[in-house]
Amino acid sequence: MSHTGNTQLVLTFTVDEDQVAEGDRIWSTHNDWMVEHYPNEGAHGLLGFNLAKAPERSNPVDPTSEPTGRTCYTLTELYKDPASLDEHWALSQATYSDFQAFVVWASKADVTALHNGTVMHSLW
Repeated sequence: MSHTGNTQLVLTFTVDEDQVAEGDRIWSTHNDWMVEHYPNEGAHGLLGFNLAKAPERSNPVDPTSEPTGRTCYTLTELYKDPASLDEHWALSQATYSDFQAFVVWASKADVTALHNGTVMHSLW
């Protein structure tokens, strides 16, 4: 199934070593929250959810370059449309118990964000 035209959220948080344990904790509770609030494929317009974690590299386009000692977390969420993503933000702020802890943790990270991205090309 192609997702061309759907709405994508991509957030990358790059943190120092002293923020990794809190990041792992927050992403664990976020995952639990997602499982609770998005139990079925397509619930609230959610079409996909992934969180990846990896060392930051000294050359971001060379996966064999030396690690910097920092850690990257990349969240990718795919929604039916912008309204579904807006609903997600409202729902998470209202019901995710660690939302404020997430905001504090994120303030200590370097963040790159793609909000309301329209999927241009999709294979499946």
